[in-house]
Amino acid sequence: YILYLSDMRINKVIFFALSFAFINLVNAQTEWTGTLNSDWGDPGNWSAGIPDAFDAVTIPDVVTNDPVINIPAAVCGALTIQSSGLLTSNNGSNQLTATTIDVQSGGELSIENGEITVTGTSTIAGTINIEGSGVYDANGDFAATGSITMDGSGRLEMSGTVTALGTLDDGAGTVEYDGATQNVLADAYFNLEIDESG
Repeated sequence: YILYLSDMRINKVIFFALSFAFINLVNAQTEWTGTLNSDWGDPGNWSAGIPDAFDAVTIPDVVTNDPVINIPAAVCGALTIQSSGLLTSNNGSNQLTATTIDVQSGGELSIENGEITVTGTSTIAGTINIEGSGVYDANGDFAATGSITMDGSGRLEMSGTVTALGTLDDGAGTVEYDGATQNVLADAYFNLEIDESG
């Protein structure tokens, strides 16, 4: 009888510990502070350390030290760039993979080189700049009501449902539809590729 009670208590402790860990995992988040410098990979620049693949990330408007992706395999969960927030990728060796990206009105994502890959939804009410050899690879649904500016050999690659391209700069760059089945939006493109490659 005593052993039975002990087992029940142990089971309850384990259950509550696992529940707490799961809740923390689901709600994990970290916000950019830029306290030390602009390096994405420096834990001192984040409210709760360098994000992992499950962490929701917020890039707010900061006075100094906007974040720059400075590591080759940066990851995060849902990424939100708030109004006046700026995230930059400027090195062809570095890449960020996010679950979703939400660039809010007044926010900016600048891909001067390197690659940003989104496995889920892209919602762009602010601005995406794709310059040099930069790539924005959207593997989920894509909807832009803001601006997409392109320069050099920059690429916007989309394999999901594309509902809007906002104000698309047609002076440079390539827009690629590379999903298995997609509707290509009527717009002015500098260079358009339709691959249907999945």
